[in-house]
Amino acid sequence: MSYYPPYSPGERQLPPHVRQHLAAGLSEIRHPVGIHLELESRLSRLIRWGYASRNPLSRGFQKSVDERVGRIQDARDNEGSPQDLVIQPSAPEGAATGLTFLGTTGIGKTAGMQMVLDGYPQVVIHSNYGDRSFTRSQVVWLNLQCPSDGSIKTVCANFFAAMDAAHSALRTQTNYTLDFVKSRSTVRTLVPSMARVAAQHGLGLLVLDEVQDLRQRGSRELLSFLVQLVNEIGVPVVLIGGVDALPALSDQFRQARRGATEGDMVVGPAENGSGWRDLCEVFWRYQYTSKETPMTQAHVDALFEGSQGITQYLVTIYKLAQIRAISTGIEEVTPALIRSVARDGLVQAGPVLRTMRRGDRELLDRLGDVLPPQGTDYVPFLRGDAPEASSLPNEKKRVSDTDPSDNSGKTKGGSKTSSGPSTETVSTDTIEEPKTPAKTTISLPDLLEGKDEEKSAYETLAGKGLVAQNVWKGIVQEN
Repeated sequence: MSYYPPYSPGERQLPPHVRQHLAAGLSEIRHPVGIHLELESRLSRLIRWGYASRNPLSRGFQKSVDERVGRIQDARDNEGSPQDLVIQPSAPEGAATGLTFLGTTGIGKTAGMQMVLDGYPQVVIHSNYGDRSFTRSQVVWLNLQCPSDGSIKTVCANFFAAMDAAHSALRTQTNYTLDFVKSRSTVRTLVPSMARVAAQHGLGLLVLDEVQDLRQRGSRELLSFLVQLVNEIGVPVVLIGGVDALPALSDQFRQARRGATEGDMVVGPAENGSGWRDLCEVFWRYQYTSKETPMTQAHVDALFEGSQGITQYLVTIYKLAQIRAISTGIEEVTPALIRSVARDGLVQAGPVLRTMRRGDRELLDRLGDVLPPQGTDYVPFLRGDAPEASSLPNEKKRVSDTDPSDNSGKTKGGSKTSSGPSTETVSTDTIEEPKTPAKTTISLPDLLEGKDEEKSAYETLAGKGLVAQNVWKGIVQEN
């Protein structure tokens, strides 16, 4: 499941512009952790038990397919409201179920799923089985995007396109899109055709990604249609999405779906600890600055502060920190530089990340896609070392890298108050720039070294009267 791009220490001596491009390749790293192994185990059981009752060599298999597709056709002919679409299960008990994989935006749900799926051949071409002739292309998995309007017609069209794409590099190419998706095609004709194609190719797993994009108007009908596919054809269905999809799935899918024997996986941000340090070490090996820098706990903590345990931001911050170190000539990634990049390189995500640091659960719940709703049990992407670790990163004590304009930890007289989570409302729309005194000429390396090392580089620059974006462009120079 893993993938580590080729790397040589000699690449640190390449020209700066080449090394900046190499640093951009950090996002290609795929490093499995415990969550991915658990996901692989559940998908493995789903696929294998889904095939248990669908033996294409068994007597009466084709007749069974015809009967099941016929039942789906009858359901479409007799449908009324979306509620009428739910069909009682007719597949053998335990023939197929499903899995819901939800998590915080940015923890790598889609990438993790693809890591697991890539461990299976997507298409297997059969010519015989034992001493029997058996010609068939078996499709082990298909991965589709969920339409935001919940359109079943769109799902069917995407299904046929994905089936054609899976066969495109093989001798047995298919043209299902041309055969079934026409201007006058309707859900009534597309659904039975999709079910028959899935059955004939022995589809092992259907993955529907980005289910949080489902709008209320079409979600119930689409989810009920997926239940039809599970019940009638025996194809396991996996739903992937953000934690904001949880309420809709719980309300609308609970009564519709059969029992999901593989349960649900709800994943939150990583916690700081040895597991987080090990993950940072994986990325830290890819250094493109001319000066090699050993990773310290200060680096690990700075990366956690900036990313709040969200892996997408971990990769982005480390990548931008290297690019900034190369472009400014510092050629070294320091904790202060990491904090600086996290502060002014993640402008859109910054307010949310600062809210996570403050532990403002009320505001995080209003945002919807950061953490699962309160009362929902979930597992962190990586567990911290302390057994009593909070489910909300850094919920206890706030660090001293808050904005200079943030007075949530001070009284009117300027003295610090309790270090507990702030209860003040945090704006997520704007980021106030710190007030800057008159400009002073000073070299950039001096700002990031020495006594200012453990302070935010952004605060240091502001205190010297320098605007960060101008410094990075090399505007402020010694005369």
